[in-house]
Amino acid sequence: MALRQQESTGSGSTDMKLTKFRAMLQDVDRYLSGRSGGIFMFSGTGAKYKAYYSNQLKRYNSDVFVSVMEINFNPDKSSPLEIVEEQGIINLYRDLKNKPGANKSFTEFYRLIFWLLFSAAVSDEIYNNELPNIVDFAYCLGFDEALTRDWCKAVAYVIEGNKLSEKSKIDFETREAKAFFLHQK
Repeated sequence: MALRQQESTGSGSTDMKLTKFRAMLQDVDRYLSGRSGGIFMFSGTGAKYKAYYSNQLKRYNSDVFVSVMEINFNPDKSSPLEIVEEQGIINLYRDLKNKPGANKSFTEFYRLIFWLLFSAAVSDEIYNNELPNIVDFAYCLGFDEALTRDWCKAVAYVIEGNKLSEKSKIDFETREAKAFFLHQK
């Protein structure tokens, strides 16, 4: 993994690497949010996704990269983090999916799964302890094997140091991945 290789070579200061990592997180999430807003979810229902994600990272924040992610995605640094359970997010997804006639945007669910998979790619501890749970959770949010493969391709692309854009050279299988990551219709 490019992040860990850079860390182990000793080149440059740790602070600089973490600053670059933080900037990369913000840049990627800003791109993934498209026209919907700023850093990883906003208020109301969106805060639930962010709270859930941040809660997942708290258990592993002894890793400096995970700690940066947890701080960066904390929904409100001035108050205690809301406890949000998986079941609540799964129910939000099912409510949206089953709502007739609604303009359905699954952007927040897609972002959440991207960042959960990204966390597993960054942290061996998260990978070893949580990857099966992340995959099961993604399945509950409508991800099949092809969609999960596409999300993993995007995570690998970013981890390798590439920048996501409409011109990214990633061969996605699903139209959802093309729409979400490449902003294609």
